Amino acid sequence: TIKPGFSCKLRAYHVGLLRGSLRVGLKTKLYMRGLMSFDTNTGAQANFSARAVHLEFLPPMWMLFTDHFELGVMLEPELTLKGGFGEMKDMQLGFALRPYFNISVMHPEAGALGNSEVPYQAPLAIYPFRAVGLPAGRNYAVRVTANSVTKQTSVKANFGSVEFNDNVQDFFFGRISEKGLLA
Repeated sequence: TIKPGFSCKLRAYHVGLLRGSLRVGLKTKLYMRGLMSFDTNTGAQANFSARAVHLEFLPPMWMLFTDHFELGVMLEPELTLKGGFGEMKDMQLGFALRPYFNISVMHPEAGALGNSEVPYQAPLAIYPFRAVGLPAGRNYAVRVTANSVTKQTSVKANFGSVEFNDNVQDFFFGRISEKGLLA
Protein backbone atom coordinates (compact mmCIF):
# COMPACT_ATOMS: atom_id res chain seq x y z
CA THR A 1 0.00 0.00 0.00
CA ILE A 2 1.23 3.47 -0.90
CA LYS A 3 -0.19 6.60 0.73
CA PRO A 4 0.49 9.88 -1.10
CA GLY A 5 0.80 13.08 0.93
CA PHE A 6 1.10 16.76 0.13
CA SER A 7 1.86 19.76 2.32
CA CYS A 8 2.65 23.35 1.52
CA LYS A 9 4.02 26.03 3.85
CA LEU A 10 4.33 29.73 3.16
CA ARG A 11 7.02 31.82 4.82
CA ALA A 12 6.98 35.59 4.47
CA TYR A 13 9.13 38.40 5.83
CA HIS A 14 9.59 42.13 5.40
CA VAL A 15 12.38 44.61 6.13
CA GLY A 16 11.81 48.37 6.40
CA LEU A 17 8.82 50.68 6.68
CA LEU A 18 6.31 51.23 3.89
CA ARG A 19 3.52 53.78 3.70
CA GLY A 20 1.13 54.05 0.80
CA SER A 21 -1.99 52.69 -0.81
CA LEU A 22 -2.83 49.93 -3.25
CA ARG A 23 -5.95 49.54 -5.36
CA VAL A 24 -6.98 46.49 -7.37
CA GLY A 25 -10.40 46.02 -8.91
CA LEU A 26 -12.52 43.12 -10.06
CA LYS A 27 -15.93 43.63 -11.65
CA THR A 28 -18.23 40.77 -12.64
CA LYS A 29 -21.77 39.48 -12.68
CA LEU A 30 -22.13 36.28 -10.73
CA TYR A 31 -24.92 33.82 -11.48
CA MET A 32 -25.48 31.32 -8.68
CA ARG A 33 -27.70 28.29 -8.59
CA GLY A 34 -28.43 26.17 -5.59
CA LEU A 35 -30.44 22.99 -5.31
CA MET A 36 -31.18 21.09 -2.14
CA SER A 37 -33.24 17.96 -1.83
CA PHE A 38 -34.14 15.72 1.06
CA ASP A 39 -34.91 12.05 0.92
CA THR A 40 -35.67 9.95 3.98
CA ASN A 41 -33.42 7.18 2.66
CA THR A 42 -30.34 9.24 1.67
CA GLY A 43 -30.75 12.39 3.76
CA ALA A 44 -30.04 15.92 2.57
CA GLN A 45 -28.36 16.42 -0.81
CA ALA A 46 -27.05 19.85 -1.85
CA ASN A 47 -25.65 21.14 -5.12
CA PHE A 48 -24.33 24.65 -5.60
CA SER A 49 -22.90 26.16 -8.79
CA ALA A 50 -21.71 29.64 -9.72
CA ARG A 51 -20.75 31.22 -13.03
CA ALA A 52 -18.96 34.57 -13.44
CA VAL A 53 -19.71 36.53 -16.64
CA HIS A 54 -18.50 39.88 -18.00
CA LEU A 55 -15.37 39.70 -15.89
CA GLU A 56 -13.22 42.88 -15.78
CA PHE A 57 -9.93 43.11 -13.93
CA LEU A 58 -8.65 46.60 -13.07
CA PRO A 59 -4.84 46.51 -12.87
CA PRO A 60 -3.19 47.53 -9.59
CA MET A 61 -2.44 51.19 -8.93
CA TRP A 62 -0.22 52.20 -6.06
CA MET A 63 1.48 55.08 -4.28
CA LEU A 64 4.40 54.04 -2.09
CA PHE A 65 6.53 56.09 0.28
CA THR A 66 9.70 54.48 1.62
CA ASP A 67 13.48 54.72 1.72
CA HIS A 68 13.81 50.93 1.61
CA PHE A 69 11.25 48.14 1.86
CA GLU A 70 11.78 44.48 1.06
CA LEU A 71 9.16 41.74 0.98
CA GLY A 72 10.06 38.08 0.56
CA VAL A 73 7.83 35.04 0.18
CA MET A 74 8.96 31.41 0.05
CA LEU A 75 6.67 28.49 -0.70
CA GLU A 76 7.64 25.11 0.69
CA PRO A 77 5.57 22.47 -1.14
CA GLU A 78 6.37 18.84 -0.31
CA LEU A 79 5.10 15.66 -1.95
CA THR A 80 5.53 12.42 -0.01
CA LEU A 81 4.86 8.76 -0.65
CA LYS A 82 4.58 6.44 2.38
CA GLY A 83 4.37 2.70 2.27
CA GLY A 84 6.21 -0.40 1.20
CA PHE A 85 8.44 -0.58 -1.83
CA GLY A 86 9.33 -4.16 -2.73
CA GLU A 87 11.04 -5.83 0.21
CA MET A 88 11.26 -2.55 2.13
CA LYS A 89 8.40 -1.77 4.49
CA ASP A 90 7.36 1.48 6.22
CA MET A 91 9.43 3.70 3.93
CA GLN A 92 8.87 7.33 3.02
CA LEU A 93 9.98 9.08 -0.16
CA GLY A 94 9.73 12.85 -0.40
CA PHE A 95 10.22 15.58 -2.97
CA ALA A 96 10.35 19.25 -1.94
CA LEU A 97 10.75 22.58 -3.73
CA ARG A 98 11.56 26.04 -2.39
CA PRO A 99 10.33 28.64 -4.91
CA TYR A 100 11.26 32.11 -3.68
CA PHE A 101 9.83 35.52 -4.60
CA ASN A 102 11.29 38.88 -3.53
CA ILE A 103 10.20 42.49 -4.08
CA SER A 104 12.37 45.45 -3.08
CA VAL A 105 11.20 49.05 -3.20
CA MET A 106 13.80 51.69 -2.45
CA HIS A 107 14.53 55.35 -2.85
CA PRO A 108 17.17 55.85 -5.59
CA GLU A 109 19.63 57.35 -3.10
CA ALA A 110 19.06 54.71 -0.39
CA GLY A 111 20.86 51.76 -2.00
CA ALA A 112 20.44 48.23 -0.66
CA LEU A 113 19.30 48.47 2.96
CA GLY A 114 20.68 52.00 3.06
CA ASN A 115 24.17 50.88 1.98
CA SER A 116 25.35 52.56 -1.18
CA GLU A 117 28.49 54.06 -2.59
CA VAL A 118 26.57 57.35 -2.62
CA PRO A 119 25.84 58.17 1.04
CA TYR A 120 22.13 58.31 1.81
CA GLN A 121 20.87 61.81 2.49
CA ALA A 122 17.80 62.41 4.61
CA PRO A 123 15.71 65.58 4.70
CA LEU A 124 16.79 68.05 7.40
CA ALA A 125 14.21 70.20 9.18
CA ILE A 126 14.94 72.40 12.20
CA TYR A 127 11.87 74.10 13.62
CA PRO A 128 12.16 76.61 16.48
CA PHE A 129 8.84 76.68 18.32
CA ARG A 130 9.58 78.33 21.69
CA ALA A 131 12.13 80.70 23.23
CA VAL A 132 12.22 81.18 27.03
CA GLY A 133 14.31 83.21 29.46
CA LEU A 134 14.35 86.38 27.33
CA PRO A 135 13.62 89.85 28.76
CA ALA A 136 9.87 90.58 28.58
CA GLY A 137 8.36 93.48 26.64
CA ARG A 138 10.48 93.09 23.47
CA ASN A 139 9.89 91.44 20.08
CA TYR A 140 11.98 88.45 18.99
CA ALA A 141 12.65 86.25 15.96
CA VAL A 142 14.89 83.18 15.76
CA ARG A 143 17.37 82.74 12.90
CA VAL A 144 18.64 79.23 12.11
CA THR A 145 21.56 78.42 9.80
CA ALA A 146 22.18 74.80 8.82
CA ASN A 147 23.49 73.01 5.75
CA SER A 148 24.51 76.40 4.27
CA VAL A 149 20.87 77.59 4.40
CA THR A 150 19.50 80.34 6.68
CA LYS A 151 15.85 80.63 7.78
CA GLN A 152 14.16 83.06 10.18
CA THR A 153 10.88 82.88 12.12
CA SER A 154 8.32 85.67 12.11
CA VAL A 155 8.73 88.40 14.77
CA LYS A 156 6.70 87.76 17.94
CA ALA A 157 6.16 89.72 21.15
CA ASN A 158 7.60 88.30 24.38
CA PHE A 159 5.39 88.01 27.48
CA GLY A 160 7.60 85.55 29.39
CA SER A 161 8.06 83.03 26.59
CA VAL A 162 7.84 83.40 22.81
CA GLU A 163 5.97 80.72 20.83
CA PHE A 164 6.40 80.62 17.08
CA ASN A 165 3.78 79.12 14.77
CA ASP A 166 5.39 79.46 11.37
CA ASN A 167 4.79 76.85 8.69
CA VAL A 168 7.03 73.81 9.26
CA GLN A 169 7.70 73.47 5.50
CA ASP A 170 9.45 76.86 5.63
CA PHE A 171 12.17 75.29 7.81
CA PHE A 172 13.38 72.62 5.41
CA PHE A 173 17.17 72.83 5.05
CA GLY A 174 17.69 70.43 2.14
CA ARG A 175 19.07 66.89 2.34
CA ILE A 176 22.08 65.93 4.43
CA SER A 177 24.02 62.73 5.13
CA GLU A 178 24.54 61.41 8.66
CA LYS A 179 28.26 62.20 8.37
CA GLY A 180 27.47 65.79 7.30
CA LEU A 181 25.03 66.22 10.21
CA LEU A 182 27.53 64.99 12.81
CA ALA A 183 30.46 67.00 11.42
